[in-house]
Amino acid sequence: STAICSSFALMVSLLMVLFVIPNQIEVVEERLDEAARGSLSGLGTTIIDPLLTRQYEFLYYRIDTQLAADENWKRVRLTTDAGDQLYPLGTWSSTLQPAQRLISVPIGTPNNRLGTLELVIDHQDAIAESLRLTYQLSFILFLLIVLTMAVVVLFLQAAISRPVIGLTTAFKKMQEGDFGFDLPYARSREVSYLIQEFSRFRRSTQGYQNSLIQLKESAEQANEAKSRFMSRMSHELRTPLNSVLGFSEIGINSDAITEDQRRQFEAINQSGHHLLDLVNEILDLSRLETGKLQVE
Repeated sequence: STAICSSFALMVSLLMVLFVIPNQIEVVEERLDEAARGSLSGLGTTIIDPLLTRQYEFLYYRIDTQLAADENWKRVRLTTDAGDQLYPLGTWSSTLQPAQRLISVPIGTPNNRLGTLELVIDHQDAIAESLRLTYQLSFILFLLIVLTMAVVVLFLQAAISRPVIGLTTAFKKMQEGDFGFDLPYARSREVSYLIQEFSRFRRSTQGYQNSLIQLKESAEQANEAKSRFMSRMSHELRTPLNSVLGFSEIGINSDAITEDQRRQFEAINQSGHHLLDLVNEILDLSRLETGKLQVE
């Protein structure tokens, strides 16, 4: 998350450096030129009277004062309408450095033009200061974007990620049989609704599971009662069967009975043995259900 925030802020800063700052330099230069032209026009207005009255000392003083007041002004030339140079008294260099610009304004009115003021100005220091402030602002903006995105990410984690992780943990705990795990608190309305629905689902699932447990216990109790009944019934049946088998064997081995009676005793003996086998199988089944009999 932090890497995403930093990447986004860096992208915004690069866009500013590549597109905003170059356009800003052009705008700053235009504004500085307009301001310099306005100042130069104001200077021309103040020197009209000295120019008309030929008070050149005051005229030179005004120009020298203006040059000293603005460090971006490099040199000024004043020429009359006839082309005579009144200022400076020395030579005037018309060669411009790469960062210098020439601005000229007329003195007087269109019908009565007195001369021309020419100014060589260099905005390099002003633009450098503007760029420095822009870079500082970009850095502050970068930090603000990173902090804002970090706050947004933390808020999303608190509002969505953490509740969803807690809800996932509650699912796992419910799978393990723990229905009492505390559900997370969610600030988001949608996530809170999801947690409420899961809470209802967990309560209903717990109710179904308790019902199944009760049914299982009831079935086990009924099965145990059935096993006890079958065991007791089998024991109760074996006692009279042993008597029947014993008397039938005595009758079969007796010499005082007829052949027809012996066949009847043999039928009784066979039926008794068959019934005894059934009783023994019932006993084995009940022992198998109770775990007292192991099948190899």
